[in-house]
Amino acid sequence: MTQLNMTSVAINIFVKKVTHENRRPFDLKTDPFYNASNMAELAHRAKSFDSGSAELITKSMEDLEAMANE
Repeated sequence: MTQLNMTSVAINIFVKKVTHENRRPFDLKTDPFYNASNMAELAHRAKSFDSGSAELITKSMEDLEAMANE
């Protein structure tokens, strides 16, 4: 069975399930990373970076290896 054929079969199964059950046949969940608190923090950091006020952290490869071995 080709990839295109398998995709077509999968879509048909999905559409039939939705039609017969009048709902999605699975739950849709969002990644917990994308909560309001994290998104606000990311926006704040992006704004700091864009304005040039962000403190950049630089580590050497030796520093990173030491951190990985801790």
